[in-house]
Amino acid sequence: MIDERLEQAVIKTGEYKQIEPECREEVREKLERMKKLCEERNSLYEKQNELKGQREKLERGFVR
Repeated sequence: MIDERLEQAVIKTGEYKQIEPECREEVREKLERMKKLCEERNSLYEKQNELKGQREKLERGFVR
């Protein structure tokens, strides 16, 4: 949607100046959402690795 509006706006510079701030804000919002998703993903990876370590430790205890 942003690309289409910018493409149309390039043709009409006046319109571009009107919609540019809104487009930039949309991009900023999407980046923030992506950052949060990445942080959540990284947190889940860390928890998963911790659980794997705990499982391996328990399994080694049973083998002995």
